[in-house]
Amino acid sequence: MSAAHGFALGDGVTAGQRAWYEQFGFIVFRGVLSPEEVETIRGEAEALERRTLAGELPPSDVDDLTPPSRDEAGNARLHRLPYFTRYCPGAREIVHQPRIASLARLVADDAWMLEDTLHGAIWQLKRGGKGSRYSEIRWHIDFEDDHVLSPVVSAGIYLDESTVRNGCLAVVPMSHRYPPRKLPPVPLLVEARPGDVVCHAHNVYHGSGPVLAGAPSRATLYLYFCGGEYPGPDLPFAPPEHRSRVRRLFVGAGERGTA
Repeated sequence: MSAAHGFALGDGVTAGQRAWYEQFGFIVFRGVLSPEEVETIRGEAEALERRTLAGELPPSDVDDLTPPSRDEAGNARLHRLPYFTRYCPGAREIVHQPRIASLARLVADDAWMLEDTLHGAIWQLKRGGKGSRYSEIRWHIDFEDDHVLSPVVSAGIYLDESTVRNGCLAVVPMSHRYPPRKLPPVPLLVEARPGDVVCHAHNVYHGSGPVLAGAPSRATLYLYFCGGEYPGPDLPFAPPEHRSRVRRLFVGAGERGTA
């Protein structure tokens, strides 16, 4: 399936929208950010990528899960920029708007936004081409139910058009309530445009297919609204014993993966 119902986000999340999210494990809000806000985040991502590659950030604030790629000109490109709102004031102002902050109500009335620990808000880029180290992502859930942050809603702010050709999100509706077992999952493909926001539960089954040859890359800024406990500042995204498992989720162009 390749259609997903979209909602408008007015002054904040409504009771009906929260009920939809609780039923299906995800919800799509169309046209939440203006083109100007999208461009602000894009510009800050380019600047933060340059700073990161230049070695200006402390190692603890640099991604250790996805290796750099090479673009067509042989230049290093990053796939993941952690602690985005720590370094990008324009993005920080945007995501702290009351209507964006209201997405926390999907998970709990007193939920809080992850910013200064466990990688905080994370910008991610999917690219095609033989030099890409992240072109698709395997089926997974974001957090187990017993994770200190859980329950969590992941809110993806789309900065580029996301289609089947460049590996849009694939989600299994209601799998947070009825996890897939032996039968293969039947995904819903969620295409999105710049400025859309797609929210999903921490334990809903999801992934994304590869960026096909000739298809454009796409970037997303992920916010995490948490109903669990605050674990303390500047913790790693995953403990050492789990890091290799997380790394295996990211599949490079030409690698064999299930997404």
